[in-house]
Amino acid sequence: MAQAYPAAAGIEAMAEGRRLVTGDATLRGAAASHAATKDVMMSVRNALVLLASGAAVLLAGAMLVYAEPYEFRAHALSDLGLTRVQDGTANGLSALLFAAAMFVGCMAMARCAALFRTGGVPGAAIKRIAAIAASVGYLAAIFPHDSFRAVHFAGCAAMVGGLWALTMLFAWDLARDRRYGAALLVTLILNLPMLPYAGAFVIDADGKQSLQKLAVAGLIAALVIAVEALKREASSGTGSASELRLPRRRQASALHSYPVARRRVRSWQAQPGLRSAERSALVISGGGSKGAFAVGVLRDLYDRYRSHGWFSIVGGSSTGALIAPAAAMLAAPGDVAERAMEALEESYTMLQTTDVLERHTWLDLMRRRDALNSSKPLQRLLEETVHDSWFAWLRSDDAPLCYVVYTNLRTGARVVATPRDPGMTRQRFLEAMLASASVPGIMEATRIDGDPCFDGTLRDLVPADFAVESGATTMLPILLDPQSQEWDGPLDRFDRILARAFAVLVDEVGRNDLEIPRLQVMGRTVRDALLGIRRITDGMTTSPQARALRAALDAILKDPELAPLLHPQVRLNRIVDGIRPRYALTDDALDFSPEHMRRWYEHGLEVSRTVLREAPF
Repeated sequence: MAQAYPAAAGIEAMAEGRRLVTGDATLRGAAASHAATKDVMMSVRNALVLLASGAAVLLAGAMLVYAEPYEFRAHALSDLGLTRVQDGTANGLSALLFAAAMFVGCMAMARCAALFRTGGVPGAAIKRIAAIAASVGYLAAIFPHDSFRAVHFAGCAAMVGGLWALTMLFAWDLARDRRYGAALLVTLILNLPMLPYAGAFVIDADGKQSLQKLAVAGLIAALVIAVEALKREASSGTGSASELRLPRRRQASALHSYPVARRRVRSWQAQPGLRSAERSALVISGGGSKGAFAVGVLRDLYDRYRSHGWFSIVGGSSTGALIAPAAAMLAAPGDVAERAMEALEESYTMLQTTDVLERHTWLDLMRRRDALNSSKPLQRLLEETVHDSWFAWLRSDDAPLCYVVYTNLRTGARVVATPRDPGMTRQRFLEAMLASASVPGIMEATRIDGDPCFDGTLRDLVPADFAVESGATTMLPILLDPQSQEWDGPLDRFDRILARAFAVLVDEVGRNDLEIPRLQVMGRTVRDALLGIRRITDGMTTSPQARALRAALDAILKDPELAPLLHPQVRLNRIVDGIRPRYALTDDALDFSPEHMRRWYEHGLEVSRTVLREAPF
């Protein structure tokens, strides 16, 4: 399946005397990018290990050969570089070993600065500045403070400041990768000994020299731990080609640039999509990476029931808004539907967090403080996925009615956008999709008509209302969280309490979003019963009792307060329940881990096969 579409594209391209090589180049580029990051972090780690081990051995040797007994509480590390000790004894060998240790540190930091210049890591420029400062500091610290006091202590300040800044930058990278435990560990190891030493140094307290050794050890240890953690992350991001982001989207974009392909696009656009016997609606809730579960459900529906027809209405909120257009394209004729299914599977089983979000650097956060991450990678993915030809077909009457829901944060209103809206353009619809998936604070706002717009789940976790208003008779909601169950673990920590409270809140919001549609199903039954009674009374005598009964029935059917349940335009008569996970998929909906998403995708397949015994359309 994964090779079918690229192969077809290549055949069509060669028919025009061209070769389609975009896909292989993109795959090689992705693999090269991951490999480059891994190589840089591996080299930085090796340089820091050299610094830690080499400096430790040389400094230990300098302590052993110090001209007088070296005392941790009385002597500073800088004293090892003195040319003469207090009693005037020459300290040449110790000073030589100290200078060698400083030179090792200078070379290690210079190596890191050169590696950061090649790129491959976030914030490479500012990390390079910190590494250069530390390298220069190590070099200046070689000068003994009994002869070059100002130079020596300025170098020590630059060395410690550069290493501290570099470590904090790496800790920030870990935090923005949502590796909060590692980030906290690095920060604590770095600052817990450093802050007491700084305080003791300012007030010239006894024991400050002992604290100095602990602070330096904590600094080097924190830096090595941070780089090791980031190196492992880079290593886990590499692997076989199947684990990288496959280039089908780019190939699809390239396909539409060929004349033969464009003719084929026009031919399928002229064909009507699949029709269902009744007006059925597919509604997909929000849930970030848990959308993989919904894609698994769609794959099962597509394989088993697409020959019966397809949904007439398809909508979603948040990650559901990202899935909805491609899910609507599954009704398209020809092999377009299969390509849409493959695009969904690629997005929710192969992409990683870095393919969706771009972490802001410290400088970015200083310039704009509205979000921790940029949404530009997600925006590029949407532009590559929803082609002009797809959007044109979704605007036509042959396609299912597709809609997405987002929240205007300025007005607090829920906004529904469809390709068929008057004046709707592809770019504006992509902005609506992006806004619907933008988590406030984590992702930057999408500006629509000048207003900041965010996640649709702020107003509609399960956006069923619009489907009912559009005349849906059957509704299949796909929920991405399990039904609230009794918590079987201890609730003795604040993080567990917050996680449990959030799970209960999400369950309640989902229940409320579907409560009115369920009442409308009951209202449709009640309305049919009332109309049946009203027809019976038409054949009754014109007695006052019969007229009073008919008047009472008419009053009930026309009561504006009951209109949401009994109005003739409310046609919903069935909700297909049960399409939701049987266990909590994750607490971090922005963790786009291919391994986890493939497991959730398989779970969606399993649940769909168990629950759906017939076509829901």
